[in-house]
Amino acid sequence: MNVIEKMRLGPLPPGWEIRNTATGRVYFVDHNNRTTQFTDPRLSVPFNLETTKDRN
Repeated sequence: MNVIEKMRLGPLPPGWEIRNTATGRVYFVDHNNRTTQFTDPRLSVPFNLETTKDRN
């Protein structure tokens, strides 16, 4: 992930950290839930947002 991508996405949510595997792959640590994932949490839709279809 380059500097421009980081600026565009903004900061990580509170309690998150970016790390690299031994082979250099980026992953994300969620210290709140004690989990890790390869998907950037800033790319996920917040749980309280839903998509709705315009009925007009």
